[in-house]
Order: sequence, then structure tokens, then C-alpha cells
Amino acid sequence: MQILTDRYTFVVCCAVVMYAGCSGASQSPRGLPGVPQQSAARSDLSAQPSGRRPTPDSSSIIEFTYVTNSNSNNVSAYSINYVSGKLTQLNGSPFGAGSKPDGIAIDPNGKFLYVANSGSDNVSGYRIQSDGALTPVSGSPFGAGSNPYDVAIDPSGEFAYVSNGNSGNVSAYKINASGKLAPVRASPFNSGNGPRGLAVDPNGKFLYVANWGSYSTTPGEVYGYTINATSGALTATTPPTFSAGFYPIAVTVSPNDKFAYVCNYLGGVYGFTVNASTGALTGTSGSPFDTGSRPAGVAVDPSSHFVYVTNSQSSNVSSYTINQGSGKLTKGKDSPFKAGTNPDGVAVDPVDDNAYVSNFSSNNVSAYRVAGAGLLLPISGSPFGAGSGPSGIAACRQESAATATVCLPPPL
Repeated sequence: MQILTDRYTFVVCCAVVMYAGCSGASQSPRGLPGVPQQSAARSDLSAQPSGRRPTPDSSSIIEFTYVTNSNSNNVSAYSINYVSGKLTQLNGSPFGAGSKPDGIAIDPNGKFLYVANSGSDNVSGYRIQSDGALTPVSGSPFGAGSNPYDVAIDPSGEFAYVSNGNSGNVSAYKINASGKLAPVRASPFNSGNGPRGLAVDPNGKFLYVANWGSYSTTPGEVYGYTINATSGALTATTPPTFSAGFYPIAVTVSPNDKFAYVCNYLGGVYGFTVNASTGALTGTSGSPFDTGSRPAGVAVDPSSHFVYVTNSQSSNVSSYTINQGSGKLTKGKDSPFKAGTNPDGVAVDPVDDNAYVSNFSSNNVSAYRVAGAGLLLPISGSPFGAGSGPSGIAACRQESAATATVCLPPPL
């Protein structure tokens, strides 16, 4: 069996139904062969509106969202209306990428954007202009392993990491002043079977990888690394692996660096407490927490109070409130919320008032206003058009068109 390739091929059997159960093996839009199919039937404040968005001079704050389009081999770029949350495609969008672009990350200084191209086995690098437009970094694309899936950048903006699904490892790079990627010594680093989603903790000490596993024979896991702050090299944590069911696909760490959450494609979100000294993960009581069908993406909001999960087969988004002491998740008010067809990536804007979801099969982006208790309210005009097969999604902001982009959330 060819593992983790042809990631965006649809299977038509019995009827044209995405993720529907038919006899024999099937593939999801994100190319997950060998997964048992289901029937198509069907990431104090938590009780308050977010209300953190100040009333600015309309020219002082600009926000952008970027989406990888896996089937059209490009990246859609949007400006976010600061007041309404509406998306408007930027001039020149979409911008060309490699074959089957998927994971996406923006460096914390907002200068560069990187995309993992799973079909061409490389990483596209871009400089983010003051108007949000993307221009290729010199030397882009940069080589990676086989079937690169996701990309993550440490909080210092010095190092980038890419999971290689077929190679079973993680490529590590030094980011130079111009945005070029240079392999870290001893890269790539072994990570186990089928590495998928990546997350660096907010303090830049640890990297976590969601390993898919070996298709019903070996359970998946989360693999942990300690990051060398000087070289960017990776060393396995002790222990190196943490159980997260059979098909872990996405991982995130809360901005307050207390908790990690892992999406399992067969269902459920696994919660963990992060040991700040060792990086070890301890399972949260009550984990895994119920989701919709085929969860694919996970994000924690900048306040570390809410978790959002895209449910690809049930075409909706689940929200949860985080218990600040234990990390336990409680289903949010009116959750789940309707999305487009086969939602995949999810991102919360840096000011914490809007959430955006890429819908792989309906070729658009759902936009929501984040209200009290994690409630998601559709933004007028949503969904907004994208390219073919939108997958990864990321957001950032600028304090003004003349200053450097700031992609981290503001101080709480």
C-alpha cells in the first residue's frame, strides 16, 4: 500500500458521498487510506463575550488569513475586515505553491510564511509584504522528506520543522535573515510511523508530532522532542511517546503552555497536561472528549479558554471550554456549528474575535465571530471562496501598514 500519498484523491463508490462508507478501502480528501469508514448518516472568560477587540483607527490594524489550496497548487490570501471579520482576497491572490500544498505556518515576526508541499516533497517560502501579498523567498522551494505534511515554527522565529509522512521523520531548518531555510545538523530526526500534525510549545522548548501509526496494526502516538535553543536540533523527550489512540492527525499546545490537545481521526480529542520542565505529557481525566465524525483539525484560542475542532465527515465545528486547572474539556454552548463540506483546518485570529475554517470539498472558508462561552456566530457573507481543496489555514495581523507584521496574540 502506498502510504500517505495521493492525499486529495476522492473515491466514488456506491454514490458520490464524501467520507461515506462503501465496501473496500476508501480515502478521505486528505488521503488517509485504510481507515475504517463510517456511515454518512448522521482550541471567568468562558461565561463572557470575548469583547477584547478595541475600537481602532481603521488604518492602524490590518489582519490577514492564508489558505493552502491542495488541488489547485496555490495559496489564497485574504485581508480581514477588522470590524466585521469579512474576508477579501488580496490583489494577486492566489499565489503559486508546489504540488499539493498542505500545512502552513507564519513566523512570529510576521515576515515569512512557509507551506509544506506534500506532492512535490518540498517547502515553499514566502516573504509577507506590507499589504499581505506573498513573494517567494530566494531559493524556494526547499527540499524536505517524502510527503511533507505540516510545518511549524518556533516562537523565536529561528527554526522551522516539517513532518514527512512517508519518511517517518521531521526535517529541521534554520531560518536566516532573508527567510531561506538551511537544514539543521543531523536533520531529519526520526519520529515514528506516519508523522502528521506538528506543534511547538509557546516557550519554544518542545516540539510535538502526531504520528498516524501503521493502519490498524500499530496505534498512533504523540512523539515529543526537546528543542536545542542554539542549534534547533531535536532530542526525544523522556519518555518519547504518548498514547493518543490509533489515528492522531493534528496537535496543538495552548498559548499559556499548560495543555496539549490531539485530534484523533477515528473520533475524540485527547487532552494532556504539559510538564514545563521535561515536556512529558500526562493524559487529562475524561480524555478522549467526544467530537463529531472524523475530526481533522484543532486549535486553541489566544486566551487559552476555548478549543475548536473541525469534524470533516459531519461537516461541522465542535467547541469546548477548557478547565483552567485540569485542562478538561466541556462542550461549548450550541456546539457543534455548521461548516462547509469536509472542513479541515481551523484558525483563530490573533485578536481572538474571529475563527476561520477551510472547507476542503466545498472550496471555501467559513468565518465566525467568537462570542461568549466559545459560541461561533456566522459572519455575514460567509463562506468565502477559495481555491480547489483548501486545507491548511493561518492568520496574522499588522499594527499598521508601515510596520512589521505581528502574528502572535496581544498580551492578555
